[in-house]
Amino acid sequence: MLVVDPSDKLNRLLRYVSDENPDLATNWHTLSAQEFEKVSYTEQAVLIQFGQEWSYQLNQQQLIEKLGQFKTVVVFYEKAHIHQLLEDFLSKLVKKSGNIIGMFDIQAKNNEYTVLLNMLKYLGRSEAHETASKRDLIKLNNEIQEVTDFVNTELIKIKKIHDKIYPPKLSNIKGLKLVSKYEAGISSGGEFFDVIKDNQKIIFILSSCDSYLKTSSLMSLISVLKEKRRLDDASLVAFVASIEKQFDYLSLKDTDKNHLLLAVVNLSNFECLIHSFGRFGIISDLNEGIFYGEELKISKINMARATHKRVLSRGEKIYILSPGIINNWKSLHKDVDLSMFIKDHIEVPEDELMSELFYQLKKNSASEFLDKDSTVVCMEVGQNVIAQI
Repeated sequence: MLVVDPSDKLNRLLRYVSDENPDLATNWHTLSAQEFEKVSYTEQAVLIQFGQEWSYQLNQQQLIEKLGQFKTVVVFYEKAHIHQLLEDFLSKLVKKSGNIIGMFDIQAKNNEYTVLLNMLKYLGRSEAHETASKRDLIKLNNEIQEVTDFVNTELIKIKKIHDKIYPPKLSNIKGLKLVSKYEAGISSGGEFFDVIKDNQKIIFILSSCDSYLKTSSLMSLISVLKEKRRLDDASLVAFVASIEKQFDYLSLKDTDKNHLLLAVVNLSNFECLIHSFGRFGIISDLNEGIFYGEELKISKINMARATHKRVLSRGEKIYILSPGIINNWKSLHKDVDLSMFIKDHIEVPEDELMSELFYQLKKNSASEFLDKDSTVVCMEVGQNVIAQI
């Protein structure tokens, strides 16, 4: 407890009560009026005494606001010497403060003394309980930290083994080569990459969500899409509408960040439709520019605005960079442009470019793990493919 006692009368009362009741087990720390005025919020109870003289530099309104900052306040005054100014102030204090649990005469006797004694016992037990709770929380926090450190160490070992055993993922589909690489981040949510194919086309799906629940929901919707007999435009519009409905239901605020890219490649003429909802980087080895998608909400209404069409050329490579790649690079390499890095390495094999990209991302990171999940995908058209015109 904190005791504010300009006249020392309150301290004498508390010492008397403690001497008369050895089981009280109440501790307090005395502050001068000037020390009290510098104290900020505390969980401790504040016992404050008002005497014949106004002993505080704060005016009445300032003192009411000051006392309102504390969890619990108990007021003491001298009933025998109360004057109109103090009586008006105490009346105003009670009306404006919801944290005052008692007001006592400094010369407490009989029933009032009993109430004071019970209140001090209550405050003593409350502070003892809070101290024990804080001690238990500190112990629990230390135990959790030990477990977290152990798990993090084991995850780093697993990650190093995974990086050695599993190179970038490679697939060949009717003249189209796909290479992808993924690194896990520590932020919630995450990225997901999948490929759906039928006899006529393939669809690349790359997502970045702000919650694991949304990623799980998206994976379920992808499973439904895979069961479709035909992957036509209507199926994709319905797929986007289903995602929009699920994400709207699962979103807690309007500022949720979710990104989706659908790349549809016709395997007969290599026409490519890219539907980009969010900030994905797309760069080709046949031109100098890099395209970044707009920050569009995942919605069927935005399908036309999110769609970009092009015909892939023989031997052309297109790299797709996830929002995680872009954000991690921006935070770790403020002095190096990401598009310039890709263009400087565009002639090297895909797996080498991807390995160098992730090396550059992680070399400036304080942790073995990136802040956000990161995915890079390369699709390359074979040199000898025959495309229908």
